[in-house]
Amino acid sequence: MKRTMSKEALERLQAELHELETKARPDIIKRIKEARELGDLSENAEYHSAREEQGRIEAKIRDLTARLKVTEVGEVVDDGIVSHGKIVTFKQGGGGEPRTYLYAEREEARDGLDALSPESPMGKALAGAKVGDKVSYEAPAGTFEIEVIDVRT
Repeated sequence: MKRTMSKEALERLQAELHELETKARPDIIKRIKEARELGDLSENAEYHSAREEQGRIEAKIRDLTARLKVTEVGEVVDDGIVSHGKIVTFKQGGGGEPRTYLYAEREEARDGLDALSPESPMGKALAGAKVGDKVSYEAPAGTFEIEVIDVRT
């Protein structure tokens, strides 16, 4: 399944991956080598710390690589329909306070707005909705209904 993201957010992820692959990975390999030279690995805190850090770096590289493979740049169109990159205001059924989110991946959060992932249950329910639409979604705490109040770029 393809994921859509702004060009800027995609470039940030690509830069982060490049940094991990070209700087962090070689640095941690060097730290592991230096720690090995200190002797007995069973009681070598520097070695174990460096190996744990290496695991975190490699996991992040795998995660970013996988995400970038399924991500494409999407243009934001001002058509009043909930889709990637739009700012969406809605309220929970029963008259809750209006809440505003950026309908996008978390890497795109900006302007003091939290991101609402299109992959979340609420995000899936909102996809394609317009002002005035009421949609419902299933969450661990039950079924919720929300009403779209505003959609803008």
